[in-house]
Amino acid sequence: MGNITIEKLTGKNSPLTYNVRNLQNLDIVLETPALVYAIPESEAADAIGMKVEGNTMLITISWTLIDDDTTLVDQKTGGNSILTADDQMSFLMETFQSSSVSDNYRFRLFPNNSNTAFFTQTGILTKAGATKTASTPVTYNATVVFAVANMTTSADNQEE
Repeated sequence: MGNITIEKLTGKNSPLTYNVRNLQNLDIVLETPALVYAIPESEAADAIGMKVEGNTMLITISWTLIDDDTTLVDQKTGGNSILTADDQMSFLMETFQSSSVSDNYRFRLFPNNSNTAFFTQTGILTKAGATKTASTPVTYNATVVFAVANMTTSADNQEE
């Protein structure tokens, strides 16, 4: 697996680019809801399928936060670098969180040794968590859920 970035494009504290390292798990789920109605006294192939809702996609990323020599946030360098596991957890839970419907994020996957993403989605972070256990007291396990969406505000939808 190459590099993974999560970018906060708009909103408070933006722009910010977080570089995910020490990946544990990446789960990308596309849901395509459909209703299937069986016809009484008919075979399965005679059922009627209808698509009445749009598709949704959730991306769940889990990784280990460990002390690092290089900042994990492109815009935070020098004395503001995000280096320690504690700094990373604090950044994810406080600075990087979404607080408005106008906050936009971008998720990107890059192949090894390339700066060109092969998978890019925009949306919003709907969940973030960090756990620390007694067996690993100097690291955290972080999880972020990214919902793919075209984020709009109420002002975007008003008629002129």
